[in-house]
Amino acid sequence: MIRRLPLLIAVALLAACSSRPSHVEILAAIRADAPGQAWPLETAAYRELGTALFGPGQHVVVTPLSDLSATEASVFDQSVESDSLVGANPMQIKERAAKIRADYDRAIVPLAERHVDRPRTEIISAVVASASRFEDDPADADKVLVILSTGFEQSGVLNMGDASLSLRAETPAILASLRHRDLVPNLAGVRVCMAGITAGANGWADTNAALAIKTFWDDYFRATGARLIDFSPTISATCLAAVRRVDLFAGSHT
Repeated sequence: MIRRLPLLIAVALLAACSSRPSHVEILAAIRADAPGQAWPLETAAYRELGTALFGPGQHVVVTPLSDLSATEASVFDQSVESDSLVGANPMQIKERAAKIRADYDRAIVPLAERHVDRPRTEIISAVVASASRFEDDPADADKVLVILSTGFEQSGVLNMGDASLSLRAETPAILASLRHRDLVPNLAGVRVCMAGITAGANGWADTNAALAIKTFWDDYFRATGARLIDFSPTISATCLAAVRRVDLFAGSHT
């Protein structure tokens, strides 16, 4: 029994981790706004995320990134119940997670079929909308925001495609303006992943431009109280680890 004590303690700690509520917000670009190779990258990232999601106690929301991000309705919003001695058993949780994952996989269809009236992407508006959905989470919830996009904000708020814009030099002024317009929400404690990053249509963003864009988002999310942990073309192990639930009993990540 003494030999088994460390193992029992480890199991108890991992089980406690898995019971902590988790909320993952995914802001996913739509095909109509995805230039060049962006859509294949974003699609691959979306599907790979699905293999890591849907452990016990996890709430996942998918909302389109588009020209109407401020008012977009989510295309997917489901939760897996938490581990409980009096609730569903591990097999029931596993079956529930499998059904939810299938719904998640199908939710990419409206993202692929959407059309837009204006060729612009309002990432900042979508982030503001996601902040309101995080507000209802318990105080101890683990919160992750995943943005599947090229990373180019092109809207009435900020147009990164404007050749006259010196993004690196003007970022402090842009952030001040965004604060004044209530476009820097409270995302304290949220970890942020951005995947699907590309050089844009016709390779517009050279190395300097791409680095300036990354710096802008790093500064923007720092201003919200969040932390940008990934900014890359493909979904990283860091991001997958951030959304994956420790799950010894339901086995929903197999």
